[in-house]
Amino acid sequence: MRNKWSSFWARPYREAPPIRLGFCFRVGPLRGCRATHRLECTLQTIFTLFHTHTDLPAAPPVPRALTPVFDCLKAFTRFNIRYANIFYFYTVNYNMRIAIYGRPFNKNSIDFACLLVDHLDSVGVEWIMHEPYYGYLQSNLKREGVQTFSSHAELRSGVDFLFSIGGDGTLLDTLSLVRDSGLPVFGINTGRLGFLSSISKTDFEKAIESLQQGHFSLDKRSLLHMESEPELPGFIGVNYALNELTVHKKDSSTMMIINTFLNGEFLNSYWADGLIISTPTGSTGYSLSCGGPIIAPQSENFVITPIAPHNLNVRPVVVSDKNVISLSVEGRSRNYLVSLDSRSLTIDASARIAVRKEDFSINLVRLNNENFLTTLRNKLMWGIDSRTDIKSGI
Repeated sequence: MRNKWSSFWARPYREAPPIRLGFCFRVGPLRGCRATHRLECTLQTIFTLFHTHTDLPAAPPVPRALTPVFDCLKAFTRFNIRYANIFYFYTVNYNMRIAIYGRPFNKNSIDFACLLVDHLDSVGVEWIMHEPYYGYLQSNLKREGVQTFSSHAELRSGVDFLFSIGGDGTLLDTLSLVRDSGLPVFGINTGRLGFLSSISKTDFEKAIESLQQGHFSLDKRSLLHMESEPELPGFIGVNYALNELTVHKKDSSTMMIINTFLNGEFLNSYWADGLIISTPTGSTGYSLSCGGPIIAPQSENFVITPIAPHNLNVRPVVVSDKNVISLSVEGRSRNYLVSLDSRSLTIDASARIAVRKEDFSINLVRLNNENFLTTLRNKLMWGIDSRTDIKSGI
C-alpha cells in the first residue's frame, strides 16, 4: 500500500491540568476497507504502547478512545479523500488539588463556601484552604483536620488551581499568594459585577466539571511593576499590580500636581485629585469610572488617566507598556496615597515612583464558552433594551 500514512507523532500535552493527549495523523489514499482496517490496527498498537510505557493514569479503553479517529478514516474511504490531517485530543482525568481563598469577613460567601467544599468532596477533588478564611468558616464547615496554607511558598508545588471566592477585589488579593508561580486562578463571583471573577456561583458545578475534563484555557494577563525611591516597606515583594497603580491626594481639600515622564521625557503636569496608571485588565476598573478607554487584554499598553483634572482638555493617554513611566508629586500636603490594586500606603511627597511592565504574568482560568468580548457585553449590558423587561403595555 503506497504512502499509507506519512507521519505520526504522539506526545503528552499538559498546558494545564487535567492531562490532554494529542495525536496528529497524516493519512494518504486509503484503498478500501482492508487498508482502513490495517491503519486502525496500527493506531491501536501505538496507542497501547504509549500508555504502557508512560506514567500517565489509566487511559480509556483503546477502541472507545480512538472511535473519533476511526470515524474519520471511514469518512475518508467513503468520500475518496486523498490526504488529510487528523487532530484528536482526549482527556486523562487525575485527582485535582485546589487551594481555596476568600476574605475572612465576607458574610455573603459563607453558605456558598460550605456548598463548594461539599461538592468538591463528592467529586473526589482534594482541597486546602487559606488559614484565615478557614478560621472564619470553621464553625460552619464542621470539619476536622482540614489542611490549610498561609503563604505563597506553600502553593509553589502540589496545587493545580487557586479558587477565589468573592468579587474582583478578592481575586486581586490572590496576587500576593500566587506571585510568579504561574498557578492558575479561578474566580467564582459571589460579589456584584465581577469582570475577573466571571464564574457565577450558580454555575460552579459545571465549571468544576469543565476543569476536570480539561475544557478550559489560560488567559495570561500582564502586570505592572512599581519601583520607588526610597523603597516602600509595605510593598516589598509584592510591588506589582494586575489592575492599576493610583496616586491620590490624602487630604480632601487641595489638588495635587503629578509630574509625569515617559522614559525620562516630560509628558505633563497633571493638576488633579490623582492619577491612575492601569494595565489593559485594569482599564475596566477605576480608570473606566474616571473616563478612561476600554483596552483589550493583550494590547500591551498602559492607560494614564487623571482623576478629576483641573483642566477639562486633559484626557486619558494610551502608551505602550514598553515605556517606563516616572512620577513626582507637588502640592500643599506633604503626604499622599499610593495604591497597587487594593493595597495602599501613605508616602512622603519627596518620594519618586517609576512604573514598568512586570517580568511575569498571571494566569486566569477561562472556560471554553468565555472570552473578553462576551464578558464585556454581559457585564456592561451592551445591546440590552431594559424596556423589554417592563411587562406593562408602555
